[in-house]
Amino acid sequence: MSARDPRPRSRVETRAIVLGVAAAVALAASCVAGSLLWAGRDSDESASSIRVEPPVFSREFGASGPGALKQPVGIAVDGARVFVADAGRGDVAVFSTSGRFASALGTATLETPVYVALSPLDGRLYVSDRLSRTIEVFGVDGTFVRTFAPAGAAGEIAIRDWRPFALAFADDGTLYVSDVGTHQRVIAFGPTGEYRGETGDDLPKGPSGGSLSFANGLAVSGDLVVVADSNNRRLLFLTRQLRFLRAVTFSGLPRGVLALNDGLFAVMDTTGGELLILGPDGATLTRGASKGTAPGQFYAPTGIATDGDGHVFVTDTGGSRVSVWAVAGAVRRNLLLEALADPRWWIVAIGALLGVGLAATAGFVAKKPSSTI
Repeated sequence: MSARDPRPRSRVETRAIVLGVAAAVALAASCVAGSLLWAGRDSDESASSIRVEPPVFSREFGASGPGALKQPVGIAVDGARVFVADAGRGDVAVFSTSGRFASALGTATLETPVYVALSPLDGRLYVSDRLSRTIEVFGVDGTFVRTFAPAGAAGEIAIRDWRPFALAFADDGTLYVSDVGTHQRVIAFGPTGEYRGETGDDLPKGPSGGSLSFANGLAVSGDLVVVADSNNRRLLFLTRQLRFLRAVTFSGLPRGVLALNDGLFAVMDTTGGELLILGPDGATLTRGASKGTAPGQFYAPTGIATDGDGHVFVTDTGGSRVSVWAVAGAVRRNLLLEALADPRWWIVAIGALLGVGLAATAGFVAKKPSSTI
């Protein structure tokens, strides 16, 4: 005799099988729907719980009139004053935050100034000069103080044949300098000018073939040093000791980078003409502006600074002007409320609930004893 049960399936068994198949189909459909509904999401959308409103254009200045800019690059803000390094003019133009030209400094000292940074210890202005390959130090009243020279033999060796470019200070007075000469590196000097170290072999190589390629921007935030590794089209997140942590790639060309409140960063994409706001993990949260020469657009943005009161100042090198933007702080997203307001979640949830309900019914029917005559 055959070992198979010759009895035909009962109606209960058939019903349970049909319900089970329906449950599997419903669950599979909800999974497929979920993947399709989220497939078209913007690749820049962050999974972070932080939400930031797009930057809002406020005003611009420096394109004409007294102190008209030619090739503005670096920028720093100190209270009510804005310092703009103009490589075309060969000096640093000083404006009020409202855009009124006040004065120019370094006219007799500078040749091709590119980046500026204010020391948190004495308030002096440090200016990198691309042509002279030096960093010049000024009082904010315009008085020339000295040419930066590191202390000690190690520091003297570190600056041989260098080309200092981007500058940034930590709150303890440590100065970070990008060297875009032969070495392509970032160097750290202590508050008294002593050599603290530089980037090393732990940096991964980028598309250029080098670990760093023409770093155009530096920012310090807490324990992080962020480097706009321009020609490698990425941001590098380093420790304060310049050890590598992570890299974030860009489709454009990142230049100026700025630390904001709430662990956020602002980055200028010079090829795309955009102001990007990034989360602490480097994911793009929002963006503003577009490529162009009209007010509220950028032609070739480079430097960026903040007044600490919700405004960022951007040098539009190609547009020969400074553009001012209002940047809101971070808002913690209520992920539950956002999910409830998103119809995509409802579609997937209904499919999943239907599948679970059918599966439970199938189980109940399967356990129900079939009636006999």
